[in-house]
Amino acid sequence: MALHLSATTLTTYTRCPYAYALEKVAKVPAYLKSISPEMHTGTALHAVLQSMVNEPELTPEKAQAKLEQSFNWNNYQDPQQAQAQFAIAQQRLQGWLETPYGWGAGEVISVEKMLRSPEVEGLILWGKPDMVRVAEDNILEVVDHKSGRYVPSLKEQKASWQAIVYRLLVEIRWPEFSDYRISFSYLATQSVLPIVYTPSEVESMWQRILQIAERIGKARASVTLDIALDEAFPARPGSHCRYCNTRMACSFYDGQEDYAATAH
Repeated sequence: MALHLSATTLTTYTRCPYAYALEKVAKVPAYLKSISPEMHTGTALHAVLQSMVNEPELTPEKAQAKLEQSFNWNNYQDPQQAQAQFAIAQQRLQGWLETPYGWGAGEVISVEKMLRSPEVEGLILWGKPDMVRVAEDNILEVVDHKSGRYVPSLKEQKASWQAIVYRLLVEIRWPEFSDYRISFSYLATQSVLPIVYTPSEVESMWQRILQIAERIGKARASVTLDIALDEAFPARPGSHCRYCNTRMACSFYDGQEDYAATAH
């Protein structure tokens, strides 16, 4: 059976193999997973932006109405936290309406559509970009909106698995283009970070992913031979544990608040 990898699973594995194993090998049940409030906010915003892409015109009233429909208040146990997250969503949406990157220019050819690679050495790569369009400069562009506060450097974002996976997938799906660009639109700062890769960088990325897939495959096989999960997939505790959605099931999480405190 082919191994399926996405930007999320690649990020999880390279950050902490044990977290990957809890999610994909041990298959931690949903009630033991933790979803950050920011994730719910981002989900609601993405639903609104997706629905607004093909609107003939943008109006704050229509956007606000769509946000109210998309925002799931039931995801929050604390009403005050829910209200705070909704206010953040409103701010992010208003910022996008002022400079609506990805709307009204170029030819949109895909919105929230799943992209998959053919099987390569037992690996299938997949991803779901917010939007793919033919930009005005005739470059095939992926536009992905970010609702969080943090804006990485160009170097950091170019090395991110999300940018890498999207770049590989769009060329597989639309090979007729000569140039490709991955653009991240940061709603908190109304800024855009465009990323372009050279052909040699693309080849290097493929080889790196195939090497990771091979390591994962060997580790998964060793678990079936009664090798302990944390031996096959070593844990790497750190500040990221605070945001790990399987932390409630992780035996290495105790005391990780100290890591989080030193990270801020």
